[in-house]
Amino acid sequence: IIASFLTVGIHKESIYTMKLKRRGILFKEGREVNILRSLLAKDFISQDYHVFINTDHVEKIIDQAIGGKHHAFQIVDSDKNYVGCFALNQLKKLVPKKEVLGPFIIGQDLAVPGIQLDFEGNLEQAMEIFGREDVAEIAVLKDKQLIGVVKRKDVIEAYNHEIVKREAASGLVQKLKFTHETKTIDIGKGYRIMEIDAPYSFWDKSLKELNLKALYRTDVLLIKRKFPPQTITLPSGDEIIRKKDVLVLAGLAENIKKITNIKS
Repeated sequence: IIASFLTVGIHKESIYTMKLKRRGILFKEGREVNILRSLLAKDFISQDYHVFINTDHVEKIIDQAIGGKHHAFQIVDSDKNYVGCFALNQLKKLVPKKEVLGPFIIGQDLAVPGIQLDFEGNLEQAMEIFGREDVAEIAVLKDKQLIGVVKRKDVIEAYNHEIVKREAASGLVQKLKFTHETKTIDIGKGYRIMEIDAPYSFWDKSLKELNLKALYRTDVLLIKRKFPPQTITLPSGDEIIRKKDVLVLAGLAENIKKITNIKS
């Protein structure tokens, strides 16, 4: 996770990457969608979606779908288990015949199965689905039940935000290498990259133990060490925080402030 913020790689495009680019999803030439692997689907769940029961008749579905704001729809059974999804354009041919077909077609018949993401999945997986399927949203499931959706526009925004963070972090690394000055970089939407002195309570603990990502939604990009002098470390989860370490953090300003307020 930490390395993903700092490694700017150029990779051959996969078939999914090329499809995404044709749809305007990838904006940075040569950037791999793997940067989204560390972003979990559960952190980007939207409740702004329309759901039908699989036994709903097509007349009801058409009336609600045509008059609503959504272009994609989810279908569940009576126990909220996910069945599938469909798009508004699937209904166009049925509209003139809805009264005739009404008794014979139900939500189950419209459902396209398999366009789904597990609750513990990530946005790289979402990108791959958006590359394969022409959909605006993906159902997110937990124990087979629909708990929300991940929207394509939100994944695009997250992707671009990660690109900005990578570029800001890379620039910061270069400045730190040559100047070793304390830096704070605002990267938009409340996020920043900032240096802090490691709190006393962090000393002699690994980053895995501290689990700052889960507790504060903040990443440790770099560690500046006093000994040996002017050492900059790109840490792993097993990295032990030492006395007088300086941590370079990335996250929301309010979350970084919580860490700086930890009593030594």
